[in-house]
Amino acid sequence: MSVTLRIAGTGDADRHVQMIETAREEAGAPFDAETLRPALLPLLDGTMPFGTVYLVGPPRSPVGFILLGFGYELAAGGITARIEEIYIRAAVRGRGMGGEAISALMRGLDGHGVVELRVMTQGAGTPIGRICTRLRFVEASRPYLSRAI
Repeated sequence: MSVTLRIAGTGDADRHVQMIETAREEAGAPFDAETLRPALLPLLDGTMPFGTVYLVGPPRSPVGFILLGFGYELAAGGITARIEEIYIRAAVRGRGMGGEAISALMRGLDGHGVVELRVMTQGAGTPIGRICTRLRFVEASRPYLSRAI
């Protein structure tokens, strides 16, 4: 199986918001379209250079998405990328698409100055943790404190 990724654009906004809503419902997480849409649109129209959205699967009917954020860290050696969210529709899960999507993402980031890809997991036993273990991610201990500005 070969998973395709494509960068989402403004024409994908409604579809992507719908997938995010489904992902959040499945996770039992809050969803607020009025807050989400204004934060999402700059990523989709390319005016926000600190992140991007990739759609997973066929262009006309994607089966998931990866929301990627970028940063810069001297200790890491340059540009870092974080998978902020990854979602594969329930109907097609378990077929290896998540791992293939992350592998395709790593190949796509290679050569663009990104030195590290990070994924937040809730442990190695979670689905994303198992995928990352198979892809040879290692546990990193980087405690952060944060505050909204």
